[in-house]
Amino acid sequence: MPPKLDLAAVRGRTIPIDEDRARAIRSTVEKRVARADSQSRFARVALPVLAAAAVVFLIARHRPAPAVANAAPPVSTPLALASPAPDFGGVVMADGSRVTFLVAGTELTQSGKDGRRSTLVRGAARFDVVHDPSLPFRVTAGSVVIEDVGTVFTIQLSNNAVNDAVTHVGVESGSVSVRGSGRETTLEAGDSEDFVALAPSSAPSSSPRPAPARPPSWKKLAQAGDYDRAYALMQGPGNTVRDDPEELLLAADSARLTGHTDRAVPLLRQLIARFPSDSRASLAAFTLGRVLLDDLDQPRDAATAFRTASRYGGPLEEDALAREVEAWSRAGDRASAKEAAQRFLATYPNGRRAAQVRRLTGQL
Repeated sequence: MPPKLDLAAVRGRTIPIDEDRARAIRSTVEKRVARADSQSRFARVALPVLAAAAVVFLIARHRPAPAVANAAPPVSTPLALASPAPDFGGVVMADGSRVTFLVAGTELTQSGKDGRRSTLVRGAARFDVVHDPSLPFRVTAGSVVIEDVGTVFTIQLSNNAVNDAVTHVGVESGSVSVRGSGRETTLEAGDSEDFVALAPSSAPSSSPRPAPARPPSWKKLAQAGDYDRAYALMQGPGNTVRDDPEELLLAADSARLTGHTDRAVPLLRQLIARFPSDSRASLAAFTLGRVLLDDLDQPRDAATAFRTASRYGGPLEEDALAREVEAWSRAGDRASAKEAAQRFLATYPNGRRAAQVRRLTGQL
C-alpha cells in the first residue's frame, strides 16, 4: 500500500505523483463512485416501494369500522310522517318532536295521538319536544314518568352497582316533571338526576315455613310505574287511599295516566286543601290546572288552579303564570287574562314564555 501523505508537510507545495500512486488514487475513486451509484439505484427502487407500503398500512389502520345497521324501533301505533333519525336511529313525529337514540339497541314504543305517549324499553334517547298545551308529551322509563313543559331532555335506563334499575334524566332546556322512586320533582335546564326503582320491602322470617305471598298494594304498583294495575286495585275493597300527600298524588297519577282524569281531580284538590304547606302542593295545583284545561276543558277552574300553583313560587311559577293567561284567554275573560299577563311580564319580562303571553293578550 502506498505510504500515507503528511498533509502538514506538503501544504502549499506541488508533489509529483508516480504511476503507482496514480493507480491507487484512481482505484479508490472508482470504488467510491460504484458504491454511491449502487446506493442511488437502491433508493430509486426501494424507497417508492416502502412509501407505497406505508400508505397502505396507514389507510388500513385508520379505515373506520363498518357501520352496524340498527333495526327500527317497535312502534305500537304507526306514527305519521315518521322518518329515521341519525346516529343510532329515532323518529320524527308529525308535530315536529324528535327522538334520537343515543346508544345501540335502544328500544322505544309510542302510542296516543301523534305518538306523544312513549315508553323507553331499553337504552337511552334524547327528546326534543314541541310543546303542546293541549297534549303534554309523556315518557315512561322503568318506574319513572317524565312529562315535558316544552323542553329538550335525555333519558337513560341502566343498572347500578347492586343491580337496581336506574333511570337517569337530564334536562338541556325548559323543565320536566318527574315522578318516580316514591317522590316527585321538577328538573330545570342543566339539572340531571338518577331515579332508582323501588323494590318491594321484605323482612326475614323466623318461621321455617314461608309466609303466603301477599298481592302487591296499589301504592307499590304505582311507585313501580304500573298505573293500570294500580288503578284497578284502587277500585277494589281494602285499597282505600289514605289522607296522605304521597298517596293522594300517586292515586291522582294512577287515575289520570290511565285515562280517568275526572277521578284525579278530587284527589288533587284534597291534597291542596288538606296539606297547603306540603312541598307537593304546588305540583298538585299545577297538575290540577293541566287536567282541568287540557283534558276536561274547564278553563276557568284551570286558571284558578294555575294561580294557586304560581303563588307557591319555585320552579313551576313561570309556567303556572303563563298557563293562567292561557286559561283565562280560552275562557274568553279578557280582563282576567290581561291582569294575569301583567303579573307574568312584571316577573318574567324576558322569560321563555313571554312571547306566548304577549301573543295571547294581543289577540284579546
